Amino acid sequence: MLKLKKLIAGALISASLASPLPVYAAEDAAPEAPAAAAVVTESADALDAASYLKLVQQKSSESPTQNLDMTCTVNSAIGNAVANFKLACILSSPVQPTKEGLRSKVIDAKTVEQINAESKNSSNLNPFENLGDNVLFMEGDMNLSINSPLTNNHNIKDHYYSKMDKNSYDRYKYDEKQKKWIHNQIKAEELKAGMGKFLENGAANADILSALVNPVVEEGPSTDTVRSLIVTTNLNDFWKAVSKMSPNVPAFEIDDPEAATLSIQIDVDRKTMKILRESGDFTNTMRYVAHALLNKSKTMNEMQKNMFGALINTATAQFEVKISEIGAEQYVLIPKKAIETPAVPFPKPKKDSKDKTNENAAGAPTDASDTNTEK
Repeated sequence: MLKLKKLIAGALISASLASPLPVYAAEDAAPEAPAAAAVVTESADALDAASYLKLVQQKSSESPTQNLDMTCTVNSAIGNAVANFKLACILSSPVQPTKEGLRSKVIDAKTVEQINAESKNSSNLNPFENLGDNVLFMEGDMNLSINSPLTNNHNIKDHYYSKMDKNSYDRYKYDEKQKKWIHNQIKAEELKAGMGKFLENGAANADILSALVNPVVEEGPSTDTVRSLIVTTNLNDFWKAVSKMSPNVPAFEIDDPEAATLSIQIDVDRKTMKILRESGDFTNTMRYVAHALLNKSKTMNEMQKNMFGALINTATAQFEVKISEIGAEQYVLIPKKAIETPAVPFPKPKKDSKDKTNENAAGAPTDASDTNTEK
């Protein structure tokens, strides 16, 4: 059954192949449960943890709207970094520009039911085909704050709009420095080519979905109003599945069992069966990756590496995702000036200074707003 988060995942994963947008992991299409729609809260609450989670995911697929508020926090002895990402997502009927701009129109219940029926038992993750004639609207805020006495404090703030239809993925962002809108676009065919096996290989799709949403599911610390589930995933299995599906993803393996394990607590409202919050601690994974990068550094001497290594060993990292406004009447309005701004390709990621010089010399597209920094 189609999920709004699955559709969002396809959009963001595909767009990330050509832009620095955050990536959300795709979710499995929950298998059809006999008479699931008729299950009342009391009997559903009696299900085992894994079955309950699948039923919750199935119910969430019936909503055309959803708000996500994700925060990642890294704390250390010399400072902290906080990344916050807010996103309003709306599955909209086809719309036409107005004098105000392009305004989403939430699809009706009948259309939601039809989309779910057509997507049932499908492992297809192609966001363009799943959309049909509808449009996925997104409005988001990206905030990054880095505070440390050893370096200048940085605060990066961006507000942007996005839409995806069967033809293209478009992102609109206002550049405060240049005082103008920047409209990045990538065509559906180009995205399909970039996603490679992710869209074409059904078996590979099944691998990644299995690695993501068929891990160990156990009961968590619950209350009378909230049922909590602990979902444990092996990150190596996930990464292997991703690398199979896209040539753009390099092979990578975490040889520390603790660092390769990610546990997520999912809090569900017992009455509505809506997911309220997802949270987890990725300290071990963060430390492993940080040490790997530190060991490869060619600009630090041994003393510096030892000092930063000690700091890494005391750092902690957590994430939290709050989910709200599920099924609520809301809309996204992309301003007229943004819609009318000519589209340019997404900026290509720069590997290093040498590559950057070569690409700029060749006239590669850049996006100054991606480095918009307030000090």
